[in-house]
Amino acid sequence: MSIKILLIDNYDSFVFNAHHLFQEADPSIQVDVVRNDDDFLSLLDQGKYHGVIVGPGPGSPEDDAYFGHSKQVILEYPQKGIPVLGICLGFQGMYYLFGGKLKKATTPVHGKISLLNIEDNGVLLDGVANGAAVMRYHSIMADLSQPVPECLKLTAFVEHEENVDQVDSRYSYEHPHNGRELMAFEHKTLPLYAVQFHPESFATECGFEIARNFIEKCRKAR
Repeated sequence: MSIKILLIDNYDSFVFNAHHLFQEADPSIQVDVVRNDDDFLSLLDQGKYHGVIVGPGPGSPEDDAYFGHSKQVILEYPQKGIPVLGICLGFQGMYYLFGGKLKKATTPVHGKISLLNIEDNGVLLDGVANGAAVMRYHSIMADLSQPVPECLKLTAFVEHEENVDQVDSRYSYEHPHNGRELMAFEHKTLPLYAVQFHPESFATECGFEIARNFIEKCRKAR
């Protein structure tokens, strides 16, 4: 039986870029897209899917009416052994729902490339090189000045890029003045993973590695 993954669309314009990434990373799997307010939870309860991706979106995870069923998926289904991956808004929702604080970025980062500082590859970043370039589109960020949830393992960051002209001339960087920013984490005991950046972007160097790592986790969990 092939792996089936449910991709939750939080009313994002580019959700099918994420769909394309995962299908291209492993053509043998099936990825179905649903809106966050569609009636799909019963499909998860029936074991129809082996993993869930909580995709990007323009709103805030603190707005329950906007975030829809994404909240319940994050809180309940990793507890049932179903791997869940959060991308951008999904990342923010996971951090917030497990007890972390969010804040508005001093400088919104839209369509800008940064280099990952990986402190622990963990499951999701296995095989990803330190310094990999990633594309970012976000104005909300994890507030690292507040206590970090004990249940989360922080795995990758973007550092304060003071000397961006010395980093890599291939890319156009922006100095966002946001300080150290969290880019990836995993839950310490549950199959829950998150990235703030966009693995589906053409400018992210490690998108296929991330997609394949998550697919493999879904394969092992079924």
